[in-house]
Amino acid sequence: MTASRPHFDLKRVMEDGTESGPLLVPMSEAADGVETGRRGFFGTGMAFATAMSVVGATANEAQAASSRRRPIKGHQRFVTDLAFSPDDSFLVSGSGDGTAKIWDFSADVETLNHGRPVNCVAVSPSNTLIATGTNDHFVRIISREGKLLHTCEDHRSRIQEVAFAPDGRLVSASSDKTLRIWNSFSGKQERVLNGHSSSVLAIAMVPRSGMIASASADTTVGLWSLDGEKMLGQLTGHEASISDIAVAPDGDRLITRSGDRTLGVWSLKERELLRRVGEPWDHVSLIAISPDGEHLL
Repeated sequence: MTASRPHFDLKRVMEDGTESGPLLVPMSEAADGVETGRRGFFGTGMAFATAMSVVGATANEAQAASSRRRPIKGHQRFVTDLAFSPDDSFLVSGSGDGTAKIWDFSADVETLNHGRPVNCVAVSPSNTLIATGTNDHFVRIISREGKLLHTCEDHRSRIQEVAFAPDGRLVSASSDKTLRIWNSFSGKQERVLNGHSSSVLAIAMVPRSGMIASASADTTVGLWSLDGEKMLGQLTGHEASISDIAVAPDGDRLITRSGDRTLGVWSLKERELLRRVGEPWDHVSLIAISPDGEHLL
């Protein structure tokens, strides 16, 4: 009998110990402009940035008769980002305390000292590489075992996000208004993507297209090819900085979160804004779409 993969269900855990669970909103309802309610949480398999220093996790391990909850403690300041390995075998966290940590639930925690706040983390499709981005404008590529392999220094301002492409290349976004594509094995920069007029705050890979979508403080979404240098298109419709972006598995629907207190629902095929949905909650930091494309987190 084949053992099932471990499953991790994360919740938001505030500094006072209180928790709140995820709200799953049908994508069809979000597209129709239905109010989606308040929410603040860690969702399964997503990264959610919040002012916290304790992460609570539930692990359903194959060999266990039932799931068990155990708090994960280790960072001295707020957690900035989380990334699951594609095989769900470990979790990487970044923190304002200047460290990233590799949480292997069958082994000891590996601490990666950076000396500057770690803003973002990512895990490669092969589960063998970890990328981090920091305030000192460095992108670091680290082995699964915690060994520093490459330090990429070409950005000129803080790193806002890092993400691996399906082919293993690494993409970074920075306050220097650029995206950069790196060979994750050599650490060499392949190309610079210029086109935004302000900080690039978030990026997302568009499935089965070889495209990158970027969210910027200039209020636009940029569309790029992994193999080109020019912007393929620029989506407009928000009235303030766009702080996060998520693409549905079908590669068409795109969701943005903006400082204008709305979520944007876009069609990439038509390259147009379908609807802006007002936020009825106090604050949303990050968004994600479920793997089946049916729910907005």
